[in-house]
Parts: sequence; C-alpha cells; structure tokens
Amino acid sequence: MLDGAARRIRREQEQKAWLAWHVAALGRQDKLPPLKSLMPGRPRKAKAPGPDAWKSQFAAFSAWAKSFRKDKHE
Repeated sequence: MLDGAARRIRREQEQKAWLAWHVAALGRQDKLPPLKSLMPGRPRKAKAPGPDAWKSQFAAFSAWAKSFRKDKHE
C-alpha cells in the first residue's frame, strides 16, 4: 500500500510540475496555440457488443475446444 501511495504522490507532483512549466511557457507566448493542439488525443470508446455477440464468441470457443478432442468427430 505504501508503494502505491508513493507512486500516486510522485505522479501528482509530476503533473503539477508539468502544469506549472506549461503555464509559465505559455505566459511568454505572444500568440497562444489552439487549445485543441494542446489536448492529448482521447481514445474512442469501444462499442458495446450487440445482443447476438455471444453467438460468435460461443462458435469461436466451440471450434477452439473441438481442436483438442482426440477423435475430432462430432
């Protein structure tokens, strides 16, 4: 638990230092860059599986499991 807390504190300190550095750097600019250029890309959310997604998953698992059968017959 202490290692996790130490990592959290270190990460928070690094975030604050990053923010302070950028505030100071941007304060020296004559013209600010567009805000969008400063924002990190956000990962897109994965679509929720459809109601029949289990069927394809079951078929894939069944084929995989069948590959381990000794007789390989249905």
